[in-house]
Amino acid sequence: MVTRGGVYWIEHPEWGRRPVLVLTRDAAIGVLRRVTIASITRVIRGIPTEVVLDTDDGMPTRCAVTLDNLGEAWKAMLVDRVTTLTPTRMREVCDALDTAVGC
Repeated sequence: MVTRGGVYWIEHPEWGRRPVLVLTRDAAIGVLRRVTIASITRVIRGIPTEVVLDTDDGMPTRCAVTLDNLGEAWKAMLVDRVTTLTPTRMREVCDALDTAVGC
C-alpha cells in the first residue's frame, strides 16, 4: 500500500527507474489513482528546498529530496518501497515544500 512519506522506486516511461517521495496525504491516497511525488537525486545542491537523506533514513546512498520539481504518478508505477521517512524528516520536507511554493 502506498503511504505518505514513503520512498518508492518508480518505473516511469519517461524518467526510467528512480526513487521518489510520496507527498499526498494518506486520507486521499485510497481514493486517488495518482499521487503527488517529489524527485530524489544524488545531486545535492545545499539549497533550502531540498532535504538530504542518507543510510540513517533507510536510503542506499546519500541523496536529496528536491521540492522544486514536483510531479504526479500513477500509484501502479510505484513498484518497490525503499523506506518510510520519520515524522521529523517529513516535517523537514514540509518546511522545504513551504519554501519552494511560498504558501
